[in-house]
Amino acid sequence: ERRYRELYDNLRDGFAVVNLKGKITQWNRAFQEMLGYSGKEIRKLSYGYITPERWRDPEAKIVEEQVVTRGYSDLYEKEYVRKDGSLFPVSLRTYLIRDEQGKPAGMWAFVRDISERKKAVEALRQSEEKYRTLFEDSRDAIAITDRDGTFRDVNRAMLDLFGYRKEQLTMMKFQDLYEDPTEVARFQHEIEKKGSV
Repeated sequence: ERRYRELYDNLRDGFAVVNLKGKITQWNRAFQEMLGYSGKEIRKLSYGYITPERWRDPEAKIVEEQVVTRGYSDLYEKEYVRKDGSLFPVSLRTYLIRDEQGKPAGMWAFVRDISERKKAVEALRQSEEKYRTLFEDSRDAIAITDRDGTFRDVNRAMLDLFGYRKEQLTMMKFQDLYEDPTEVARFQHEIEKKGSV
């Protein structure tokens, strides 16, 4: 019991149990901290209360079609409302609890705050967007190739310079553009030796 309690209290992910009415009956420290409520306050809450309106119907569908039907849900994402009213994203998997007669008695779930992951994904998306804009709008011809010279991506200036469509050029290798094939080996040697030419 002591080992179980230590594990339960020290989980980095939130853990919560609700009855069939959705009332939160059990939780760990991580769950309480992510919501910002005291233990006394959480005891009065339901999971519907901490779930924004727009997530309630989709989650009810998951409970009906997955949790009740097969005993657990796929991993899914939604948001929770903190005590201060702010929203934060979470991912969770929910499991069905059955009583001694095998009838549904409640649900339990592991809940992970994915705020940092969402921020990282958004930062990556913005970075990719900036790169894509620089790449596409550059007046210089830019091409990205595999080690064997196969074109992976080319910008508009590259297409204008050589007069190919993108679909055509990405089926070729940069060696195909050389007038003198003997220059290819010299170029490859220089790039491998110095890192640039």
